[in-house]
Amino acid sequence: MKSDRQFQLGLNGTYVDTTSFLADKVEQGVSEMIILENDGADITSTNYFDSPWGQAGMYFLSANAGVARLLIPDNEIKTIREMQTGKFCVLTSGIYMGQSSVEIMFEDLTRAPFAMFLPQAQCDFRIENSRKPMSLSAWTRTGKVSQWTAFQRNSKKLPCLQPWK
Repeated sequence: MKSDRQFQLGLNGTYVDTTSFLADKVEQGVSEMIILENDGADITSTNYFDSPWGQAGMYFLSANAGVARLLIPDNEIKTIREMQTGKFCVLTSGIYMGQSSVEIMFEDLTRAPFAMFLPQAQCDFRIENSRKPMSLSAWTRTGKVSQWTAFQRNSKKLPCLQPWK
């Protein structure tokens, strides 16, 4: 299904795509495990921000207690402003640039919502086709900075960028 929607340009003039970061870092042998300590949906401690993953600017999507949490690396904090334009989020799994990935669309009800794409390797759970909403929260080194209602779906191919129905 072709979309008439476009990617919202980020502050640096492009949409966020961390696929190439992952490929480069895997080639360099980055394999340190991301450790998260949780209190229900909240993250109480993590090594992510000081890990090679966080230092390389790679986002990480985690889930616990029915809530998805997007960990934002220090050098990408500027994208929070773009994310906060979203009234809600749509998480879509599919194939992006030949690999299993997740599209995170911050739906602002315009033709150009801000979206990012993460390889499945940067996620610790799988997106399911579900009509049941969940929450997505954004986390920086200092803690939780935003939260949205999020919906999940699957698509054969990404980008999807379809409005939630």
